[in-house]
Amino acid sequence: MKIFQNSMWLVIMASLIATGCSTVPLPKYAKPGDYVVIPLGGTKTVGNSNYLKSSDLEVAVTDDLGQVFPAVVSNLFRVFADPSSRYALLSQDANSYLYTNDVSYANEGQWMVQFNMPASNSLGQTPAPGPAQISIISTEISPDPDPKKRVINLEPRYLNEDLSSLPFEILPGTGGTITSESYGMQHLASSRTIVATPDDELALLNNVGGAVLVYEYNTDSFIDAGLPYAVKTSPDQHLQLSTSRKDMGNGKTQLTAIVINPYGFYDDASWVPGTSYYDGLYVAVSWDGGAYLGNEIVDDTNWQSHISLDPVQSYYIDLDGNEIPNISPVLTKVR
Repeated sequence: MKIFQNSMWLVIMASLIATGCSTVPLPKYAKPGDYVVIPLGGTKTVGNSNYLKSSDLEVAVTDDLGQVFPAVVSNLFRVFADPSSRYALLSQDANSYLYTNDVSYANEGQWMVQFNMPASNSLGQTPAPGPAQISIISTEISPDPDPKKRVINLEPRYLNEDLSSLPFEILPGTGGTITSESYGMQHLASSRTIVATPDDELALLNNVGGAVLVYEYNTDSFIDAGLPYAVKTSPDQHLQLSTSRKDMGNGKTQLTAIVINPYGFYDDASWVPGTSYYDGLYVAVSWDGGAYLGNEIVDDTNWQSHISLDPVQSYYIDLDGNEIPNISPVLTKVR
């Protein structure tokens, strides 16, 4: 894994996105108080989950004396390849090695976790300068990638190996003079998000043209700055998403999202360039964290009371535009 700190943030971010993920921290050091960012791998590498939450991760630093310092995750976000990058272009070329070996996961992105290097723990201990280890524990992260998710020479695509003992070095002194806000990094994390997914993906049968998803939300539950928006969960350039919003006049607003690919959606084994994967059908509805109903925030505990999916008007269509029977979209809160 590559790890970087404050003053090198932008330079190393550019390097990290360009080179992918390895198990060697870059740089391998930080002072207490510095921000540290670690790539975790792609969405399918981490347990086939489209989204990770901060609560999914336990992060800790252990110094050379064996003292343990739990770290608080301050940010969790994804980065994607530039659409004009060699990786993105070759992944669409049936004659390239990327198409043969790695194309299945060209659009999954890479998760990044950010935390402050702890300055102390609950025992009042302070980190000893010198060799250390960072551990990241999560049931959502698999240390053994599926053999299908490998590139040329059969190396794991993101080298998503054992994250419980990443080598690191604690520097003497105090850091933290530059924060994530200095670079606007705090805005990269996903907003509050629900995702519509097929209730039985196996029933799609490689004959899918798209989906029509009709959401309804309580108009008064969301301030103008925090309106819910329907967005793609994949940067796949072949996905076409259109949305519309309509005030129903009864305290409800209808948000309609239509996602299509005229060449179809397929499982991994049947995918060819120009088509999309089933997860391209996953449409998210996201809203800003400042959305309020009086003093009540619309969050994990109460979102079902404020936003829903119309089961009658929401459905999947085949390549001829007909509704696919016996399968329905369902909502899941992911962030």
